[in-house]
Amino acid sequence: MGRPERPVDPGAGPVARFAYELRVLRRGAGNPAYRHMAGQAHYSVTTLSVAASGQHMPSLPVTLAYVRACGGDIEEWTCRWHAADAELECQQARRAALPASQAPDEAALRSRGPLWLGVTAAIAVLALVEAIVIIMLARLPISSCGGSGRTSRGAARSPR
Repeated sequence: MGRPERPVDPGAGPVARFAYELRVLRRGAGNPAYRHMAGQAHYSVTTLSVAASGQHMPSLPVTLAYVRACGGDIEEWTCRWHAADAELECQQARRAALPASQAPDEAALRSRGPLWLGVTAAIAVLALVEAIVIIMLARLPISSCGGSGRTSRGAARSPR
C-alpha cells in the first residue's frame, strides 16, 4: 500500500479541480493502486500520481490513459480536459494582462485618465468572456467536444 495522497482543494482553480475529479474517478473504480494503473496505462506510477496531484495540468494523453485505467468514459474526459485547459488558459491570460502586484487602486485609476479605465474594462471583459466560455463548454453535449480541433500538449503546465 502506497502513501496516502495529499488533499486537493477543488476550489483552488481549474488544475486542482481537475485533479480532484480524477481522484473521484479512481475512487469510483475501487481505488486501484497506481502501480496497477501504470501497467494498464503504459505510463509510470509517478506520471499518473502527478496527474492527480493538482500541481500541474496533465497532458491529454496522460489524462486519457488514467481514465482508461479507471474504466472511465474517454469522450467525457476529453471534454473535461478541454474545458479545464480553456479555463486555465483564460486564467493565465488574465494574470498576464495585469499582475495583481501592479494593479493600481481605484484612486490611481481615476488620476491616470481614460487609458487605465480602458485597461480595467478590458480585464473585466476578459473575465466575462472566460465565464461565458466555461458556461458554454459545460452545456455542450459530450459528443461535440471530441472534434474541437485543438491539439493536446505533451508537457504538463504549471497553474502559476
